[in-house]
Amino acid sequence: MAYKKSKNIFSHLNNCAKNTYDDNPPNLFSDIDNTSWCDYWLFSDLYNLFGPMYIGNHNDIDITGRAAITKHDFNTTYRHSSKQTTPTFYDFYNGHVATFYNNYAIMDKYGTMRNQNGPDAKLTRYACWAFIHQWPQLIFAQTYFMMPSVKFDELYNNAYQYARIALRTELAHTEHIIHGIAHRNHANMRQFNYYINRAFFYGRDTNDIKCAYGIPLASNDPLANYMGSYSLTARSRGMRNAIAKIDTTPNMRFEKFSDILYDELVAARVKMIKETNIAPEQDIFKKSVASVSRQLKNTEQQFIQKFALQNLQR
Repeated sequence: MAYKKSKNIFSHLNNCAKNTYDDNPPNLFSDIDNTSWCDYWLFSDLYNLFGPMYIGNHNDIDITGRAAITKHDFNTTYRHSSKQTTPTFYDFYNGHVATFYNNYAIMDKYGTMRNQNGPDAKLTRYACWAFIHQWPQLIFAQTYFMMPSVKFDELYNNAYQYARIALRTELAHTEHIIHGIAHRNHANMRQFNYYINRAFFYGRDTNDIKCAYGIPLASNDPLANYMGSYSLTARSRGMRNAIAKIDTTPNMRFEKFSDILYDELVAARVKMIKETNIAPEQDIFKKSVASVSRQLKNTEQQFIQKFALQNLQR
């Protein structure tokens, strides 16, 4: 999760933010009680920032939106709401996604294309979050929408922690493949793990690193549960590179594979230090990924309870 890329996303979303108050300022005849003032972003702006892979295409806005904005959130929100009347899910959805026809520029790999009177939509903060919620790659943007009025550095630090969740899952999957190769070759798993860990942590034992950070020692609680996003990414990269080489080399001896894996983990370590000025053993946190996951779920629930009640419509 590059700092500069996150900074660009932060600036872009800030610049694109609009408010229903600015669209329709109150006058002497406004019914204040029936007016909803909230921030919103255009689908076209999100499209230009993230692309169709993550938020869909303009002609499919409602298809994508109805898959993202769920009845579960609708039911949960109004079950605990103090509002006297509960809208239908149809009203709930249309309060967050207001489709209309608009003139906008689309930027893609072929250049800039101008769309005259094409389909577009206003998306509330909740809708923007829902559109990108399923993509771990967009965790910074998710955090941006969940935490309004928060300065960039705080957003970045929170997103860095949240990114650990998906990266830890990815590393676990990669390690499962590595351990499968080792098991099939009747390796001593204790010695094998000791060997590859010392490659990535420059000769340091994982228990020694845990002790340095005050992390309790437990055989069923690997150091990977406390690694940061940079080190999780680097370790996965090194292991995947080694797996790719054994996949393309039939009948490779296990000893040869172990040497390749060792070299790839060392290379991943060196690349991480070069790109971030941080060594893997410095990218460790006392809070486990499980704790971070619980924190994220609580943040999401609080966000939904507050912002799913907003409504673009007057």
